[in-house]
Amino acid sequence: MDSSLLLRAATGSTSWGRRRLLLCAAGAAIILALPPLAQAQSCALTVAGPAGGLAPGSRLQVLWIGNSLTGTAPDIPGSSAGPMPARLAPMLTERGIQLKFDVRIQGGANFSDHARNPQTLAVAADPRFDAVNLQGYYEGYESPTAFLAAVRPLVEYIRRGGATPLFQQVWSFQGDPGGPQFPGAAVAVEEAARQVPGALPVQVMRAWHAVRTQDPALGAKLFADGTHQSAVGEHLNALVYTRFFSGRSVHGIQAIHAKAASRLDARERRLLEDAVDAQVTVFFKPLRTRC
Repeated sequence: MDSSLLLRAATGSTSWGRRRLLLCAAGAAIILALPPLAQAQSCALTVAGPAGGLAPGSRLQVLWIGNSLTGTAPDIPGSSAGPMPARLAPMLTERGIQLKFDVRIQGGANFSDHARNPQTLAVAADPRFDAVNLQGYYEGYESPTAFLAAVRPLVEYIRRGGATPLFQQVWSFQGDPGGPQFPGAAVAVEEAARQVPGALPVQVMRAWHAVRTQDPALGAKLFADGTHQSAVGEHLNALVYTRFFSGRSVHGIQAIHAKAASRLDARERRLLEDAVDAQVTVFFKPLRTRC
């Protein structure tokens, strides 16, 4: 009887990525295993190196939980400009990182206020976010223990979604000894982050303190009032997050809101960049890469 040859390509599981050829000739079967096919990189986040920071091509999704210190700077007219991450996004684009963000902003809120809001807690646990940034006000900055106690309810929900908790330092307010004070508040946030596996501090306070110390006149421009960030202060904050997420120098960043640009000369912009590069020493490391 004449032999018949059947050639069939069978694909294995996605995790193995193998292909096999099943040859049936005269009733005999031979399975030939081929090497795994090369697959395109499908991870949303790629870490640039051991120190952290994201490589170009990364796609990042972040939730900011905070108050008006994350909202639109008071001296930026109108509300169409959006919160601070709207100015951060084009900076990260210059570093090859795509940012999608959401915010939960409640005026004057401390961590405990957010922890009592069921809608905020539900969003904090949303698995689509790679990181959830916690920006506080007066609560918890006196010590690492106090900070941990203040953020713990929120961190529990962040963990449910698998995101990286980000503990943001806030700046010292003008003429307000009851607010966060440098260096104690900066150390409290950093030490608290070390005690929570995977959590990271965002060193905003250190950058503000460096600018205010090195150039008091420029430091005054960071404020819209005694507490809130001006467009210049918001620009500094966005630079801090650009370095944090990218792990690279912020020198040469072109994106800037027109209000901030109108108040800064080239020397002052360079001083802000120098301060960020010197003070931001912790870089983003995601708990997952969404491969």
